[in-house]
Amino acid sequence: MYRRGLTKTLVTSGSSIPGLGTYVNVAEATTVLKDLGVPDDAILRMPDPKNTSEEMRSFSAMVAQKQWKRVGVVTSAFHMRRAMRLAQANQLDVHPLPSDYKANVTYEGVLSWVPDGAGFLMVQKACWEYLGAAVGR
Repeated sequence: MYRRGLTKTLVTSGSSIPGLGTYVNVAEATTVLKDLGVPDDAILRMPDPKNTSEEMRSFSAMVAQKQWKRVGVVTSAFHMRRAMRLAQANQLDVHPLPSDYKANVTYEGVLSWVPDGAGFLMVQKACWEYLGAAVGR
C-alpha cells in the first residue's frame, strides 16, 4: 500500500502476551516494512496498547489528532470481526484490510479426525477470539 502510494503512513501496534509463547512487540517489529522499502519516518509506532480494545482507543485518538480522513485496519482475517467491532465502538470509520487467509484446507479421510498440533493451534486461536469478544477486548 505504501509503495503504490495508497498511504503515506503506516501505524504499528500491539504485542503478544508475555508468558504465552514467544513474546513479540509488534509495534517495534518493523523490519519487514523497512525491507519492503517503507522509510522509518513513515512508520508510527504505538507500543503502549496491550490488547485490541486499547489499540482501537489509542488509534481513534491518533486518527482524530492527525485528522486522517481515510483509514484502513490490517489484521489477521481471523481477528478482523472483533477488530472492526471495537473500531466501531470507538467511533472509527475504517476500511477492513484482512491478511493471512487460511485456504485450501484438505480433507485426508480418517486421518483428519486424529488431533494434531495445527488443529490445536486453530482451536486456541478461536478460543482467544471468543474470549476477547466476551470480555470486550
